[in-house]
Amino acid sequence: MSKEPSYEVSFWIRKILVPIDKSKGSLRAIQLAEDFSRRYGSKVTILRVISDKENREEEEKYMKELLSSVKDLEGISYKIISVNLEETSVPNEILREVEEGGYDMIIINARGTSLSREITMGSTALSVVINSPVSVIVIR
Repeated sequence: MSKEPSYEVSFWIRKILVPIDKSKGSLRAIQLAEDFSRRYGSKVTILRVISDKENREEEEKYMKELLSSVKDLEGISYKIISVNLEETSVPNEILREVEEGGYDMIIINARGTSLSREITMGSTALSVVINSPVSVIVIR
């Protein structure tokens, strides 16, 4: 049995989407995506869906600070989508981005910034898992 990585996997996961909020779990999702990027050459896009009422400049600053903590930025980019959350939802926008961007995989945190520890999976992650047309890795 060979100890070399299987490069066949690199054809399965060319583009990875990592939807994030500002939780610690999101940072772990980014770390896993970064590892896929290093090992298999996957292109990673970190996605932040925000309300159109939120300050976009602050979100840009947050994303740039976040990316400064990523060890290897090659193949990693970010995108911020600002939407009216009365007309759509965060999961809808994530799934729309998956389809329009031609992603092969999603890596998402199981539970976002909700306060209850009793919830094992948040509504956003659950909706994405159930409705995704591509493979989803859920980080706990």
